[in-house]
Amino acid sequence: AMSKRRGVVCIGSTNIEIQDLEAVSKHAGFFAEMFEAPQACPKRFLAAFPGGPKVFLNIVRFLLGAAGVSPDPVTLNVSAESLPHYLRAGMELSCCRLFLDICKSAYVGGLSQKRILGVLEAVVEAIKTDGDLRASQSCRDPSTEDGGGELLRRFAMQSELWLVSGKVVDYLADRLDLANFRLGPRLARGNLAVSVQILKCFKAKREGLNTVQKAFQSGVSYMQNLIIREEAAAIDAQEQVWVEHDFALCVIARHILLCHRAKTGSVGAVDPWESGVKDDELLDEVGYIPDAWLTPLREVATFVSEAMEVDAVMAPLVIRALFLAGLEDQAEKIFVANFSKSSAVQQLVAHRVVPPQFLIPVRKLPAAAQALLDLLSGYATIPAEMLATYLDGVFAVHFVNTQANIDILLPSKVVADVLVHICGTAPTAKGAKELRLAGAKVFALCFLSQKGFLNLPEGVPLDKDVPDCLWDSDKLDIALLDHVVDTHDNMHLARRVLLRYLLKRRSVIVNDYTRLSKLWPLGRWEFCEDAMLIRPAFDFLKLCYKVLRTSPQATTTAQFVQLNEGDPEQGPSLAAHTPSDLADCRKQTVAAVRECEAPEEVLFAMFASLEFWRLPLQCMMSPWVPAQVLSCYSVAQHQSVETRTRILREENAENVRLLTEMKATVAGLTTQVRALKDGEQSAKAKIRSLESEIATLKERAK
Repeated sequence: AMSKRRGVVCIGSTNIEIQDLEAVSKHAGFFAEMFEAPQACPKRFLAAFPGGPKVFLNIVRFLLGAAGVSPDPVTLNVSAESLPHYLRAGMELSCCRLFLDICKSAYVGGLSQKRILGVLEAVVEAIKTDGDLRASQSCRDPSTEDGGGELLRRFAMQSELWLVSGKVVDYLADRLDLANFRLGPRLARGNLAVSVQILKCFKAKREGLNTVQKAFQSGVSYMQNLIIREEAAAIDAQEQVWVEHDFALCVIARHILLCHRAKTGSVGAVDPWESGVKDDELLDEVGYIPDAWLTPLREVATFVSEAMEVDAVMAPLVIRALFLAGLEDQAEKIFVANFSKSSAVQQLVAHRVVPPQFLIPVRKLPAAAQALLDLLSGYATIPAEMLATYLDGVFAVHFVNTQANIDILLPSKVVADVLVHICGTAPTAKGAKELRLAGAKVFALCFLSQKGFLNLPEGVPLDKDVPDCLWDSDKLDIALLDHVVDTHDNMHLARRVLLRYLLKRRSVIVNDYTRLSKLWPLGRWEFCEDAMLIRPAFDFLKLCYKVLRTSPQATTTAQFVQLNEGDPEQGPSLAAHTPSDLADCRKQTVAAVRECEAPEEVLFAMFASLEFWRLPLQCMMSPWVPAQVLSCYSVAQHQSVETRTRILREENAENVRLLTEMKATVAGLTTQVRALKDGEQSAKAKIRSLESEIATLKERAK
């Protein structure tokens, strides 16, 4: 027969020979690693082993018997003293079989529920170093380190151990009722997979019981603990008991700290929860937490309740973990519940960890408006389509319905910078069309609060140089005025902006009639009743008309008129020109007239849109006011006089009527006064008569 491969394990000064490495390697990762070693008789050194060499030797004999190669199988002698040693040995050896046999042993089967919970805590304690391994896996790249291959092999060896750990938790948790299944810091010391399994078992047990069953199980558990005195004495009334919410928060904090320690090379440090330090104090030393640390926390984060308090440091971590896992609804609930309590939660929106739609339920809080501004301040790095969604779907719809948000958002410089960015976006860029439409809505909302982006006080000349005017530098598109809401204040500002735009560019725009015809309607001049704005607009149009009349085309037209009508001082001049000269002049003039007709019509329409009849007569005293405008002004003034005369006549007639009515009323009152005086005289006469009769009667009585 083929000889069996052997190995030696040195525990301190004791050498233990393993007769068949292949047999025991099937149940323990430690021996599997030895079996794969290239040496003929591999040797491993252990400074110490849980329970000493005696426990190690018993485990080896037990595994040989389980493999069917030992003629004298050994049964594990599990007791209160040996249980912690066996649990820790199972972790040291990565032995799945050992954990299962411990849980199914007669000793564990005869324990009360209180002691079963202690066994579960011991199992968790035994495999808590697995959490260190998983932490190092999540934050290190094994391929870049010397021990990368070894780390990967260990991870593969322990995959089965993690599965068995879950089975052990299920087996022990199934033997606990809800009253004795107490979540606490001791159960939170395990690796992430075991912690999730504990939470699932606890939740299933809690949700599977009705009120009567809970009361019955509580009574039974109480009686069991009273019967066994030694266990009853161990019950600590002050023992800390958590719900799933507290347990999940502790697991999350522990996982992150382990990841941090793995990154900094201090994985083997003492568990900080043994000293009772708070989670936020521990996480203060971590600093930035990458998404890779939070991705494995998906299942744990689902047990955090939005209805319960979450620490200001833990809340953003839970939200990030849920959002990374795609559980946006639960992440939003916790975000809303903790938004007003934690500045770190408020910063999640600005850092684009969560979408700004999370701010909608808390939009009435000033902090929500500030968080949205912080988000928009990074407009340069936000894609056009996403920025359009932020502005159109969040800013313009939900955040301008309360006065508090209006006071914070609309006058903000960030909003002005965003609009400048939108106007500078290339029309061919991806999402540019949607972004410009969203920008137009925001412009219309904040136009009045931003004072027209004009930076020019009332009463100051519109063409005066002012610093940082967005319209002067063309950072804002003048076509945005078309989206201004038709209110008195908005239109007043829009006309001031338009006039400044035209006056600052009059040297190039005064003869660009096509552009003028498009820009002029932006002022809605037909509704303007302010003479202080009508006058500069009228003066600008006079300048345009002057340029038109003094242009070469207008000069050619005037020459043709003089040629046909003649100079009054020199007489008719047709005879002084040959027919060919006259024909050439006529052709040139016809072309010039056609070019002048359209600009004159444009200017006249612009003049007609103004209520220039409100202006004083001095404004008309200029050669550059079209004759049609002067005629209209005269007619308007005449109509104004007639109107005032008619009104005076009507008022005079009304006054005459009122005077007539007043005279009739006075006459009636006078008649009544006279009647009263007559009655008074008659009454006085009667009184005197009565007094004389009374005096006569008194004399007779005497």
